[in-house]
Amino acid sequence: MSADPIRLQPVAATVRVEPDGSYRPLSFTWPDGREYRVYALREPRPTVDPVTGRRGLVWDVSVAVGDRRYDRRMYRFGGVWSLPVPVEREWLDGE
Repeated sequence: MSADPIRLQPVAATVRVEPDGSYRPLSFTWPDGREYRVYALREPRPTVDPVTGRRGLVWDVSVAVGDRRYDRRMYRFGGVWSLPVPVEREWLDGE
């Protein structure tokens, strides 16, 4: 079984910057205005965008929506924060 194709959706991010220059996301906001707080995260690790080859960082984050918790990955390439979202089938099929 193959995984559904994804794309990275740019999001607005609220970030805490520490005196030593390190930083971490506190929340993100989808383009439609929905905002989610990041409740837990692991240390960032280096990654490479498979489309552009650009180097960046990825965080494993947890967010709560109602009574449910979701684990996601949050990326930063350059100054752009993003989260993976499924590519819509119509777009894939060229309709």
